Amino acid sequence: MNKLLKAALEYADNGLYVFPCRKDKSPYTNNGVLDATTDPTIIKKWWKKHPKANIGMACGQSGLVMLDFDPGSDEKETYKALGNPPKTHMRVSTPRGGAHHGYETGEGELVANSASKISENVDVRGHNGYT
Repeated sequence: MNKLLKAALEYADNGLYVFPCRKDKSPYTNNGVLDATTDPTIIKKWWKKHPKANIGMACGQSGLVMLDFDPGSDEKETYKALGNPPKTHMRVSTPRGGAHHGYETGEGELVANSASKISENVDVRGHNGYT
């Protein structure tokens, strides 16, 4: 089985909503993040059509808000400015040397997306956002 498909299915099995993306991070699906699903039948169909697709994860739909630390960001300063953030649910290194830190959101909690608003080179991905 294709390793990207296998990973997408594992993410979905753990409640994370996924969809296929191109190398430039643009979605292969018509509605992008709004098409994200945990349905293995749909996921298999997508990766059969796009076997080398990157995995996009719909943050808000998956119950997460992600802090996207781009290269040049200062994690310590960001967390100092935020105060005492909740325990990190997940951490993922990015190919360009950044990191994604994920936090669970409360039931029905919507967190807006932003770019470099809370700290330079740090983006927030929440409702209708993806990583």
